[in-house]
Amino acid sequence: MVVAGGESGRKGMKKPGWRLPFSGLRRIVFYYLVLGAAWAFCSDPLLKLLIDDPRLRELLHPFRDIFFFVLTGFFLYLVLDRYLKVLRRGDRKLFHAAYHDSLTGLANQLRFQNLLEETLSELSGGDNKAAILLLDLDRFRTVVRTLGHSVGNLLLKEIARRLQSCLDPQALLSRFSGDEFAVLLPSIEHSDQVAGVAESLQKCLKEPFPFVEHGLHLSGSIGIAIYPHDGHDAITLLKNAEVARSRAKEMGGHGFQFYFPEMNEYFLQSLVLENRLHTALERNELGVRYQPLLHLHRSRISGVEALICWRYPDGESISPERFIPLAEETGLIEPIGEWVLTRACRQNHHWQQQGLPPQRMAVNVSVRQFFHPGFFDMVCRVLENTGLAPKWLALELTESMLMQDVEQARKLLADLRQLGVKVVIDDFGTGYSSLSYLKRFPVDGLKIDQSFIEGIPRDHGDTALTAAIIAMGHALGLEVIAEGVERLEQYRFLKEKGCDRIQGYLFHPPLTAEECTGLLMEHRMESIVIA
Repeated sequence: MVVAGGESGRKGMKKPGWRLPFSGLRRIVFYYLVLGAAWAFCSDPLLKLLIDDPRLRELLHPFRDIFFFVLTGFFLYLVLDRYLKVLRRGDRKLFHAAYHDSLTGLANQLRFQNLLEETLSELSGGDNKAAILLLDLDRFRTVVRTLGHSVGNLLLKEIARRLQSCLDPQALLSRFSGDEFAVLLPSIEHSDQVAGVAESLQKCLKEPFPFVEHGLHLSGSIGIAIYPHDGHDAITLLKNAEVARSRAKEMGGHGFQFYFPEMNEYFLQSLVLENRLHTALERNELGVRYQPLLHLHRSRISGVEALICWRYPDGESISPERFIPLAEETGLIEPIGEWVLTRACRQNHHWQQQGLPPQRMAVNVSVRQFFHPGFFDMVCRVLENTGLAPKWLALELTESMLMQDVEQARKLLADLRQLGVKVVIDDFGTGYSSLSYLKRFPVDGLKIDQSFIEGIPRDHGDTALTAAIIAMGHALGLEVIAEGVERLEQYRFLKEKGCDRIQGYLFHPPLTAEECTGLLMEHRMESIVIA
């Protein structure tokens, strides 16, 4: 490492030439004084040298000063003209840099807001309408993490070009930051016109990007706010458009949402829920339920899954589908995930100390947890602190999670396998479902998503897919688990197709630690038979 200003840091550096210690107008004045002094001292000797006749020199002497002023005036004109051109060019560059995005050349957020305020000022008092659309690219961070920032910049440039080509000349396209774009439609007649623009933007993104190997398809989530219905000033309109865009993203992306006032109530409730989530651990409002799994061939309990639950002191239960995404977004999933893992491992070790048959405890892992730099060390620490052997722990990961960073995921999975921890692909069939990655990733089992189990045996598509997943899993040497089994015909079909284990309300709902302890004791010496 070279310290700035050190000897090694100066090697190879070009020494600057001699320059005046001032610039701009001071330099011009300096040149003028030097020229004037030179003329004052040298003009008479020069005239004597060039003209021998004294009377002629006396006659030309008054013109000497006129010549000096004409010459220096012309000189000053040239210098000042050049200087002012440089200043104007610099002003233009500063203006462009201040109001435009350096990567795409589009107007930036400051320029967009200024023009939006000007447009609203012109429209105030009339019946005309305007609209703003906020667009956020779906899963763009995953693309950048996979393909690199250089490809990401190329994509943003091409996206800006495509979006611009989809808009009318009077529309303003802006890039706010990252993968966030904004569109101002200064004059609209009805909302259907805005919906058409949103659909056009989606179509522009849908076309594959040819400079990415095998092509790349992108989509965006768009939020729309209309003046004057959704706000009378720029700040309110932008806030409401952002609320609508967040709603579009929550609904799975690849779509657009118009703002409506009820959205504020929804997000206010989310904010209250987020604030309560910060103290839920401290107030002991979070808990863990344990859902047993049934081994279809042995007809007995074979494993337990730990499921987090949240119950307010007044008895109201909050669905994990509501608070887990909030925990992911705020980063609370990391302490909550470690707490759940610790509770589950400690409970499993406690069952073994009671002499109950050892069960493999399955714990769900979020994407933020899994890719945290200290995740593997955290798992090792929890196992050591609770005394549970690694072979009695299974971590459940989703397909889409592993594909966010394939190389890092493969390394982490290899480390977990070497430690002795089992890994199960959760919600299999809803993500990539690729045989190539199943071969590359060191996993131990597949859990078929309950959306496929639900249609068995009435839905021929679900039936065929489930049978194929079971056969594929066994061909790869993986254990296959079915979740969400609630009907007897589902149980019979899965058993016939050779599924290894099932989980669902047909067998047992999630239980408290005490209830699950009693169940394990009841089945210590007997088998489960489902009639």
